[in-house]
Amino acid sequence: MNTSSQKMTKNNSPLVSVVIPTHNRKGLLKRALHSALKQSYLPLEIIVVDDGSSDDTGAYVTGLQQQYPGISYLKHISPKGAPTARNYGIREAKGEFITFLDDDDELHPDNIKFCMQHYNDEYAYVCTGQTRVSRRRSTDVLPNSLISFSDMLYKITTGNQILTRTERVVSLGGFDETLLSSQDYDMWLRLNEKYGDAKCIRKPLIIVHTEHDSERITSSPRRMNGALAFYEKHQSKMNARQKKYQQFYLLKVQNKRVGLFKFLSLVPVEYYWPDIKYCILSNYPRLTRAKSNA
Repeated sequence: MNTSSQKMTKNNSPLVSVVIPTHNRKGLLKRALHSALKQSYLPLEIIVVDDGSSDDTGAYVTGLQQQYPGISYLKHISPKGAPTARNYGIREAKGEFITFLDDDDELHPDNIKFCMQHYNDEYAYVCTGQTRVSRRRSTDVLPNSLISFSDMLYKITTGNQILTRTERVVSLGGFDETLLSSQDYDMWLRLNEKYGDAKCIRKPLIIVHTEHDSERITSSPRRMNGALAFYEKHQSKMNARQKKYQQFYLLKVQNKRVGLFKFLSLVPVEYYWPDIKYCILSNYPRLTRAKSNA
């Protein structure tokens, strides 16, 4: 049992903090914020961290606070980046547990309820499956029930939302603000390294939207530099197979051609199926153009 203050309400449920960083995307934020407000789990505090927006995000969120006093609004005067915004939210969080939501995604109404039901201190954190929505289709992605540190050294299998004890994130110093991308991957990996396996609920309880024209927080033009910095930070922990697969990922984020021989030499057999599509399209770019024109 946690020896810190339990921060519980009369129904003996611990307070959960939901941290939502945002920047100039009020239209997308509305969907994410309302998905947090519709959670079947209580009590919640919702922390919106406005990373220097120049639109009317602030007016929108402060207007909602009158109706929903559980919303907190924090703002950087000038943009400092998503990891710094998340860390601001972490510092202000009052919840015994914490989760993170990108402003272009949305939670299933029972997301936090299921996460709290499945949480156990023997796990580093709890995550769920996801539904990925593109312009062409929706696809459910369901990771393995247990996700180990070794699994995560191959690739991020958790998605970008987890739930854990706030004190665990604080003990690791929060998100690495020097990384230009892959900050969530880095944070989840460090949680695995310190606290062990993660538990995955094999239900699609978060919707990840990629169909909009706005840039995703987790896939900016700086993605390559962030991915390379992540690899350099953690490569000493990786075995030969993990390093090779990470090198394949670095080729993917650069949109580099990967021939069949290179593919077979870099990609572990258990990942052939999800990654062979990239190998084919990188060698036959006309197929990519044909798909986008369909």
